[in-house]
Amino acid sequence: MAFAQPETGDNWAAFEDRLCTLLASEIELRLTLEANGYDRFGDTNHFVTITRDGDELFADASSNEVTVEPERHLSEADMRRLRELGWAAPDPATYVRYWRLSAGAPGPETCRIIAAATVRVLREVFRVADPADLRAHGWTGEDGGLHVGELGVGAHSLPWRDSGPVPPVGFAAARGESAALIAFIARTVTATRAGAVPGGQLPRDLNRMVRAAGADQFEVTRVLLEQLLPLWPTRHAPLGVWKAWRGTLVRMARESTRARGVLLDLLPTAKGIDGWWLELLVDCGVTDALTGRGDARILPADGRAGWLSRTIGFPRWSGIVEKRRATWPPALWPRPLLELIPRMAAALIADGDPVHPNGGKMSGHGIDLRVMEALVAHGIPIAEVDVRGYLDVTGWVRHAEAEESLAALAAHPVFGPMLIECAEKQEPKWLEGTGKAVPSSRWSPLSGLN
Repeated sequence: MAFAQPETGDNWAAFEDRLCTLLASEIELRLTLEANGYDRFGDTNHFVTITRDGDELFADASSNEVTVEPERHLSEADMRRLRELGWAAPDPATYVRYWRLSAGAPGPETCRIIAAATVRVLREVFRVADPADLRAHGWTGEDGGLHVGELGVGAHSLPWRDSGPVPPVGFAAARGESAALIAFIARTVTATRAGAVPGGQLPRDLNRMVRAAGADQFEVTRVLLEQLLPLWPTRHAPLGVWKAWRGTLVRMARESTRARGVLLDLLPTAKGIDGWWLELLVDCGVTDALTGRGDARILPADGRAGWLSRTIGFPRWSGIVEKRRATWPPALWPRPLLELIPRMAAALIADGDPVHPNGGKMSGHGIDLRVMEALVAHGIPIAEVDVRGYLDVTGWVRHAEAEESLAALAAHPVFGPMLIECAEKQEPKWLEGTGKAVPSSRWSPLSGLN
C-alpha cells in the first residue's frame, strides 16, 4: 500500500513506528531497506539490513567496502556521523564489512533502538528524503517471506528488466475456480512487487488451486513466473521454491529467449543454491551463450566477464548478511563453476574484458584459490586486485582435495608471490618443509605442498 503523506511532515516518525512493530512481530527475520539507486551489478548502493536471530538483534549499514561506485562512497563526515550515532566501523579482522549496531536481546526497547537508529542513518547519512523512496525485502523463519508492505516503501524490481503489468491469464479451467486462481496470481505478484519474498508455501498453494481449477499446471506456473522472476524479492526465495519450480524453469528457458535472459541475470540468494543454480542454468541451455556457442542475444547485461565476476563474488557478499552465519571461511566454490570457467575461456579471451577474481564488488573479500587457479591456468584476463583483496589460503587448506593443484597460480609472476605472502600470514604451518616453493599438486595443512 502507498505510504501516507501527512501534512505534519511526520512520515519518518510513522515509518519508525511501523518498523519497530515489524521487528517486534517476528522471532527470526532479516529485513533490508535499500536506497540511492543501483550499481552496475544491479545492486543497491546504500542499504541497512536488520537481523533478528533468536536472542540477537542488530543492524548492518553499507560501507565503502561493499559500494562499487566511487561517487557513492561515504565521506569522512558521513563515517564520523555513523560513529557518533553508535555504529561500529567495518572490522576486517572479524570479516564484518559493514557498519554495525548491536542492540542485544530483542525486546520492545531494543526494537525501538534499532528502528530509530536505522531511520537516522537513512536520513542523515544516506540522505533518503522520504520513506516512500526506499525499497525493501526480507524473510522470516526458514522459508517465509516477510510482508513489508505495511512499511509503505516502494516496489523493487530488477533495474534492467521491466516486469510490466499483470497480464491476462489465458489458461482454460474445467470448473468454476479460475477466478480464484487468477486473483491468487494477481495478489502474489502485487505482494512481491511490494517487497514480500515468495515463501516455501507458495508452490504448494499454487498447485492446490491449479488442481481445483482443472487448469494446466505448466501454463499457470509459467504465467506466474513470467511476472515474479524479474522482481527483486524473488531473488531471495528459499531453495525449496526453486526446486519446486525447476521443471517449469527448464521448459520456459528452452522455449523462450526472454526467459533465458532473465535467468542469466538472476542470482538467487538461498543458502546452498550456488552449485544447484549453475546446474540448472546448464540444463536450461543458458550457459551456451557464456561459452560463445549460444544465442548472443541473451548475453548478460554486464557481459561474460561481468557475469563471472558477479557469480564469483556472490556467495561471499551475500553470506555476510545471512542470518545463519557459517563458520569462516566459507567453502570453496562448487564444481559446476570450476567446470564452466574452462568452457568460457575462449570467449572471455576474445572479449578481452577482465574478470574480477574477488567478484568486483567486495574487494576486501578473500579470493577463492580454486577459481584463481582456473583463471590463471586458462589465460583468462584478470583485473588488478585491490590492495584490500587477498588470496583465501585458509579456505584452500580447510576445503581443498589432496589432488588439487595450484601450479599455475604459484608460477604466476604477480599472483605467485601474493600466494606466498598470504600463506605466511594466514597459514604459516602450511609452508613448513617447503620454504617459499609451492609447485606441486598435493597439499597438507602441516607440511605444505609435497
